[in-house]
Amino acid sequence: MVGGFLQFLNNYCLPNNFGLLYCSIVIGYTYIAMITVFFQTESHFPVDRKKVIDAVVAALEPQMKRQTEVSVIVVGDRRMRQLNKQYRKLEATTDVLSFALNDPAEAGEPFVELPDNVLRLGDIVVSYPQAVEEAAAEDKFVDDQIVFLVLHGLNHLLGIHHPE
Repeated sequence: MVGGFLQFLNNYCLPNNFGLLYCSIVIGYTYIAMITVFFQTESHFPVDRKKVIDAVVAALEPQMKRQTEVSVIVVGDRRMRQLNKQYRKLEATTDVLSFALNDPAEAGEPFVELPDNVLRLGDIVVSYPQAVEEAAAEDKFVDDQIVFLVLHGLNHLLGIHHPE
């Protein structure tokens, strides 16, 4: 099922010049889902965008019943250290951070959604240098490690957390 779905995505999803992938899926006039992955990377980091986007879409497709957006940003350690200090008060870099607009695991007032019925999950930020180090330590391809980190961050956006 997933392989066929990814082939369908390859045929009906269009990337633009900004690394964004737009997928409109209509089967017999029944709207299934539209998953938009906004992808940004610092220009000197060679990342297989298609591989990352395919993994995010494959992970979200069985769960999403409405339009969904998520962003993936690949940065260097300097920027990751800044974000980690600003949002987690930690003076160190890290491999992945996620910033959910609405965290189903947290009580409190949810982010006010726009009336367009688009589920905006949030942002996933990956440190390219950390992914390179981890990939070398685990004898993996860097892009496979980036996919692993993005899916880990996606789980956090979906409210699936691990003990600290």
